[in-house]
Amino acid sequence: MKKDYNLYELTKMLERICQAHPIVGNFLTNVYQLGETDNITYPVVALTLNNVTRRENTLDFSLNILYADRLTDNRDNTIAVQNVGITILLEMLNLLHNHTNVIVPADYQIIPFQEQFADNTAGVYVPVILKVPNYVGDCTWIDPDCIECQA
Repeated sequence: MKKDYNLYELTKMLERICQAHPIVGNFLTNVYQLGETDNITYPVVALTLNNVTRRENTLDFSLNILYADRLTDNRDNTIAVQNVGITILLEMLNLLHNHTNVIVPADYQIIPFQEQFADNTAGVYVPVILKVPNYVGDCTWIDPDCIECQA
């Protein structure tokens, strides 16, 4: 059965997807953690939450989902790392689209990069808006002083 997700549940679901993936070594909820520590197990998938938009029927989570892996000293594996990253991000987004209530846009860009975090890395990231059904605000809590909740 498909269900509805809030930010915490969406993040945990993405983490479970990464943990189950045979290639992904680590999942980070903050891309800046890549620059803060030098003992990261690569390859890594990391998230950055840009914003959340409440719409009439959905919550829209604007995220950057990043895939990164270490480069060799001469960086000759850059294209290979980016190619694997594209495949993994496509697999993740397709899984969300096909097996959950998360609405994934039909079109999105996957952007390659090379970056110096704690390690020399390359990879790809996708800025994407994931939409989930919105039932927040249906007065799921009771407060006798809340005018909107009174009959």
